Parts: sequence; C-alpha cells; structure tokens
Amino acid sequence: MRYLYIIVTIFSILAFDYSYSQKVNVSEKASKPTAVDFFKEEIILSISDSLVSVEGIYYFFNHTDREMVFPVIFPFYVDSLSSYPHFIDAYIDDGDKTIKLEYKHTGFNKGIRLGIPLKPKEVTVWNIDYKQRLKSHHAKYILTSTGIWGKPLKEATYCFIVPEDIMDVKIWPDADTVYTVKETRVYKAIRRNFMPTKDMEISWNGNG
Repeated sequence: MRYLYIIVTIFSILAFDYSYSQKVNVSEKASKPTAVDFFKEEIILSISDSLVSVEGIYYFFNHTDREMVFPVIFPFYVDSLSSYPHFIDAYIDDGDKTIKLEYKHTGFNKGIRLGIPLKPKEVTVWNIDYKQRLKSHHAKYILTSTGIWGKPLKEATYCFIVPEDIMDVKIWPDADTVYTVKETRVYKAIRRNFMPTKDMEISWNGNG
C-alpha cells in the first residue's frame, strides 16, 4: 500500500505541476499559482448490505489561455473486504450531450488514469460513477488525496444514502442534516474551505 501511495502521489504532483519548469524546486512551485484548480466536489455514496455505489462530481478551473487535456489519477479504496470496482463510468455532461472519458487501469488495480479536457479560462465539471462489492458492513471513499493539490476545497458536499432498515450507521464527515427520501435515509454534509484529514467512510450493523 505504501508503494502504491508513493506512485500515486508522485504521478499526481507531476500532473498538477507539469506546466512549470523542472528546474523550479518544490518550495518555489508551492508559492506559484497553479495552472488548474480543483475547487469543488460533490460525492454521493449509496450502500446496501453487499454493494457500494459512488457518484462523484468534480469542478476544475483552467487558469491558462489554452485548451489542454489534464492528466489525473483517480484512486479507489480496495482491500480484502472491498473489491475493485466492477463498474466504472467517467464522463462530462454538458447538457446537450455526454462526453465519455477514456481511462486506463493503473498497476495493482487500485485506480484509473484519465485525461480531463479543459477549455481556457473556464470551469469544467466531470463525473465518475462506480460500484464495488463489499464483504463487510463498511465502505470507504478516498478523500485525503485532495491534499496533493496543496489547497483546501472551496466547497464540498458529501451524501450517504442508506436503506431505512439499515441500523447503527456511523459516517465521516459528520452529517449536517438527515432526511428521508422514499425508503432511504440521506445523511448530508456540506463543508467550505475544506481540506480532508480522513477518508469518507460509513459503517453499519446490517438490516434491522
């Protein structure tokens, strides 16, 4: 796991800082504005006894005057009780049409790499949906990789959706509001100026 984390971190840092000269040291890079900002996300995590479905929406802003394809590695939380996603769909929905984003699996089957097309001086909103099979009453979504960007998210929304008969639910981030939609409970957390220190996580005791 440590070896994989180092690979992901190094690749991500290279991707985020690729517009700067390799001669600039790390401290100089940190003091300069980045070409691309990741400033907002919305994550919906829906669970059953044996499956977690994740819908992610991510907001990037291209500060430059040129179009680019921005490289990103997207990690999945995988362990002996959480299988590698059997369904993955990455795309941009611009209203009139859906643009599929091609991706490749990284080594060790712990994530994917993809390119996000960005227009100059504009916000690009892209999505990823995936499903994982679970062997326990526990699911996790990796948030701490946000720290690679070096700045907090301006806004983040995290929703957990669970069937009403699932009991003793524990989540992080802690919910601001809890409400019912049809036969599910929704736990919703909104954060601003947010740098995650832990991963998004839910555990429960099964059906009541």
